[in-house]
Amino acid sequence: MERYKCYLNSQLYGSGDLKYIQELFVDYVVTCKMYGKNEVDFKIVKDKINNQLIKPSIDNYEKLITPSNLKITMKS
Repeated sequence: MERYKCYLNSQLYGSGDLKYIQELFVDYVVTCKMYGKNEVDFKIVKDKINNQLIKPSIDNYEKLITPSNLKITMKS
């Protein structure tokens, strides 16, 4: 999954997948009618750092939560 950052007037407004970025834009521009402003500046960029970190962290998730020396026993 690719992640993106959305900047509004040069300030971070939100980040997530493209569907979420679209929701941010529609909410601000269409639903809230730009909060009465005459002009706003949106900038969308790929979040390179998060894109690189997502796969390794998912691949290593099992190792992080289940160390090899952990033993779980259940009593009834």
